[in-house]
Amino acid sequence: MKRNTTIDLLRIIAILFITTWHSFLFSSYGLRIDVRLQEMINENCFFTFGLCSVSNFLIIGVNLFFLISGYCRIKFSVRKIVLLMTETMAVYILFAILAIILGEIKFSIKWLADCIFCVRKYWYVNVYILLILFSPALNLLIDTWDFTKATAASLIFIFLSGVLYFVFPLPETGINSGYSIVSAGGLYFIGGVLKKHSKKIQEKSVVLCKWGGRMYSVALLIIVVLILLSQFFAVAILKNAKISWKLFSYNNILVMLFSICFFIAFLKIRIKENSIFEKAITLLYPSVFIIYVAQSCGFEFMKHFRSILIDYFANKFGLTFSTVFIIPNTVIVCSVLFIFYEIFNFLFKLLFSILDISFIKKTSGL
Repeated sequence: MKRNTTIDLLRIIAILFITTWHSFLFSSYGLRIDVRLQEMINENCFFTFGLCSVSNFLIIGVNLFFLISGYCRIKFSVRKIVLLMTETMAVYILFAILAIILGEIKFSIKWLADCIFCVRKYWYVNVYILLILFSPALNLLIDTWDFTKATAASLIFIFLSGVLYFVFPLPETGINSGYSIVSAGGLYFIGGVLKKHSKKIQEKSVVLCKWGGRMYSVALLIIVVLILLSQFFAVAILKNAKISWKLFSYNNILVMLFSICFFIAFLKIRIKENSIFEKAITLLYPSVFIIYVAQSCGFEFMKHFRSILIDYFANKFGLTFSTVFIIPNTVIVCSVLFIFYEIFNFLFKLLFSILDISFIKKTSGL
C-alpha cells in the first residue's frame, strides 16, 4: 500500500516544531517558568510576548503526532512495543556513553539503572505504548460509532480536556509530567474520526461555509487571533509568567482547536508523485522518531546543542538579535541528528541482519 506522503510531510513538520520548541526551553530565552520567564516579561514584555506566541503555535507538534496516529490507525502488536522500547534504549545508551566521555556523568550503578529503565524518561514513548495497548478499543469505537455519535464524543473530549482538565489539571493522569493518556487517546480518536468520516465532514463544510474547503483555513485564522490575544493579555497586560506558561499547555483548548484545524487544512495538500520533493520526504520521515528520542535524552550536552546558535548569538549580541537564528538553529540540530539516524540505522540493520530484524521501523504514530 502506497504511503500518504502528505502525512509523512506533516510528521517532519511536527518534529521541526518540537525541536524549535525544545530549543526555546533550554536556551538563553529561558521560557521555562522556573528559569526566567517572569524576569523576561518584566524586562521586555513585548519581545517576550512574541516568543510566547510563537511557542503556542510550535507546541501543536505534539498534538499533530497523536492526530496522525489516529488518522493512520495503530494496530496492536507486541513486536511493535518491543521494537519501540529497544530502539529507545539503544539511542539513550549511546548518548549516555557520550555523556561519560564528555565528563558530564560518571559510570555507576545509577547510570546502569538509568540505561536499563530509560524508557520511563520518555513520556511520549510511554503514552504511545499505552495507545498501542488501547488501540483495539479505540479503533472499535471509531469503526462502530456513526458520524453523530463520533462528533458528540469528540466535542465532549475537547470540552473535558481543553476546558475542565486545562483549568483543573489531574496530575495522576499524566506520565512523567508529560502528556496525559486521556488527551492522547482523545486526539487519537478525533484523528480516526476525521479519516473515517472525511466525506461527511467535507459535505458539512460546504453547507456551513460558502468557501467550502477553506472553512478550516478561516477557522485557523480566527484561532490564531485568539491565541495572540490570550498571550498578549497574560504577558503585556497581566505580566504574569504562570498564566503565560499555562497557555503553552498541549490541552489549552485554543491549542487543541488550532492543532485539529491545522491538521485538516494540511490534509488538502497534494504532493506530486515521483517529484524531488516527494523523494526528499520519503528519505527524511523515517528519522523522525530517532530525532525525538535523541534530542529528548535529557543530558546537559544535548540541551546546549539544541540551542547552539541561539545561545551563541544571544551571548554575543543579545536575545533580540539571536531570534534571527531560530530557524537555522533548528535546521542544524535536525540535520546533525538525521546524520546520526542514518549511521545508527545502518549499523543496527547490519548487526541484526542475521536475525532478520530491521531495527528502525517506520511506526505509524511518528
